[in-house]
Amino acid sequence: MATILTQKPHETTLLAARAVWVNQETADAIASNAVQILAQASKANPRFFYGKASKCVLGGLFYLLGYRFNEAKTQREIADLLRTTEVSVRKLYKSWLNEFPQLFTDVNVKMSKNRQTDYLTSSRVTGKTFEELVATWARSQPA
Repeated sequence: MATILTQKPHETTLLAARAVWVNQETADAIASNAVQILAQASKANPRFFYGKASKCVLGGLFYLLGYRFNEAKTQREIADLLRTTEVSVRKLYKSWLNEFPQLFTDVNVKMSKNRQTDYLTSSRVTGKTFEELVATWARSQPA
């Protein structure tokens, strides 16, 4: 993690963001927000980064920030572009949410809405009324 936090963090993060997002303005905005979050996280809990590869940390963070900026990418897209694995992106985005939930309240809301929409339009629940779909979805959510 030293490369991101100590050796040109903005440049490293910007290059990675530009690899993921074609639109330069989007990439720049996401990179800027990522650098701010990395600094806040490093101050709050430097141990969060121990033993984690920079590209995996950024992959998880980019996955979340894609939602924040309405430019969501799949875990596979991010993993492929950063040359890591989907499992690493998934594990790290969940670690970000668990360790620093206050930094991602807006993202959590957007992700929840996405999961609800995905469930309601899923082919395995067709043939039911909207009310039945909502009730089924609500029952499937953790308490």
